[in-house]
Amino acid sequence: MTEELEQNEIKKQITGKEKVRKLSVKIKILFPAVILMIVLAVAIGLAAYKGISNGMVAMGVSQAEVAAKILIDSVDVELVKNLKPGDESTDAYKAQQALLGKQQDKYNVKYVYTLYTDGKNVYYGIDADTSSDGAAIGDEFEYGYEDLETVFEGEEFVQDFIDETELGQLITAYIPIIDETGNVVGVLACDYDAQGVIEQQQ
Repeated sequence: MTEELEQNEIKKQITGKEKVRKLSVKIKILFPAVILMIVLAVAIGLAAYKGISNGMVAMGVSQAEVAAKILIDSVDVELVKNLKPGDESTDAYKAQQALLGKQQDKYNVKYVYTLYTDGKNVYYGIDADTSSDGAAIGDEFEYGYEDLETVFEGEEFVQDFIDETELGQLITAYIPIIDETGNVVGVLACDYDAQGVIEQQQ
């Protein structure tokens, strides 16, 4: 009886070890597979987020372009063409400023202003901002002629990214202002407020 008990005990121990070995082998096989699945899930999630994010930015860029094209229809081309420092006090300037300000609020544009150039530097023309922060005619613009040369030559330019500035999340569109003879007499700049795009990404 004692020998039988000892043999049974030995069999149990052997069977237990085999089970442990079988479990160990399964764990060794399953562990990398689980890790791989987690990595793939994270990668797919990140790719999906990036795709959605890029889509939202593209939508914001499109909205900025549309807003700029609508606002340019409100620009008095002759006024822009003949603008000179000191005209801020004229009725024509004030009327144009008020109209751009009204359109700016309607189409989610944070800042709108016109620009002109002497071929070397770029200057502010009409600024819809009536606060003390608004630019006067002839104030030098932060970017030079080289940066906006293609726009002054007649090509539209819209940023394809959201610019995070101290003034907000902006997408800027530059549209040439063209007179009836086909000459570019200035540029309309629209800083589209992209805060809503940022919020939808979060």
